[in-house]
Parts: sequence; C-alpha cells; structure tokens
Amino acid sequence: MGKAQASTVSHSVVEVRCVCVSCNGKWMSALESENIPIIGRLMENTATPLDAAQQTSLALWAVMKAMVLDAVNAKNRGRFFTREECEALHLHRKIPGKTVVQIGSYVRKGYNADGTIVWFDFPKAPKAAKASVSTFVVGHLVIQVVTVHHEPEHENDPVTGVEVRDGEWDKLLLRIWPTTTPPLAWPPPATFANSGSSSIATLQNRWRLGKDATV
Repeated sequence: MGKAQASTVSHSVVEVRCVCVSCNGKWMSALESENIPIIGRLMENTATPLDAAQQTSLALWAVMKAMVLDAVNAKNRGRFFTREECEALHLHRKIPGKTVVQIGSYVRKGYNADGTIVWFDFPKAPKAAKASVSTFVVGHLVIQVVTVHHEPEHENDPVTGVEVRDGEWDKLLLRIWPTTTPPLAWPPPATFANSGSSSIATLQNRWRLGKDATV
C-alpha cells in the first residue's frame, strides 16, 4: 500500500470506517449481495462460466472495493479516485474509464488487500499518467483492478510503452472488464503460487517498475 506498512489478519472480515452508513447499508450492500453467488463459486475454485453480465457485476464489485481501499489509504497519499468517479459507480453503475479488472486463482485460500499508486512513463513523456493498482485475495479468488489517470496535458495520449514484470499473465489472469464474449471459463489455465514468478507478491508488484507515486 505505497509506503504504508501492510497488515495481516487471521480472518476474512475487517471493519473500515470510510463510507457512510446509508451507502454501506443500501447500494453497496445490494452490490455485495448480487455477487455472493458468483464470488462464492470462484473463491471455492468451482469450475464455472462467467457471462458478460456476471463479468460486469463482479467488476463493479471489485472497483467498489478498490475505491474503499483507496479511501482507507488516503491519509498517507491522498485520494486517487475522484468524487465524480465514485458517484458514477454509485448512481449509474459506471466503471471509471481506462480501467481493467482481471481475476485469477490462488493455489491456497487467503485474504488480502493491497493497494498502490504508480507513475507511468510514456515514450518521450515521463510521468504522463498514474495508476491505482488494487489487488485482492478472497479464498482462492484473486482480483486486480488497474485504473489509469492521465495528466491533463497527456489526456489523449494512448497508454503505450508501459512495462510490467515478467510473468505468464495471459495464463494466470482472465479479463472481466472490459467484458469479453463468449463466456469466460473459470478457473484460468494457470494458478498463482506462494512464491516465484507466479506468486501473489509478483502480481502485486508487477506494475512497480517505475517511481512510486505515493506522496
């Protein structure tokens, strides 16, 4: 989580005070309930197809969690997601532009949330954009949400020249946002391990090749 120390808990429920009671008990709870059947199968690693509607619903839930994690980390680095992006998710079920959500399978059951912000350097344009990278482990389910914000002078530049750490990401991860058709087959061909190039730590750090954008 940037420069803040990570914390580990021995259970899967952690209370954070960063959303109002109304949001937590209404639309956020409704989105959570909507995804319980989907997440339940994925976190138990039960083979299942995911159609476009299920991919969208799970991506909305994942981005919601990324926004909550961003709010938790705001004390150390400021907020990444704008008020407009949060309201659009709430009111219109709209995922921020330039967002990619991918899911994978972990060999063990675990519970973890990791968030960081990194700068992206484009060819001949250093620090042209920064990205929020949020990684979650829920049982066997691994989720990573990446949202890019361009600096104003580079708003229309394509995201090119960005490097990630080596890994068999095309085998380890399935993209659920933007959605894909036909339905995705879960689980993916490869599984995340405890160590090595296919570890959860490598996934968390795969974008951390440049300067940390944490302030």
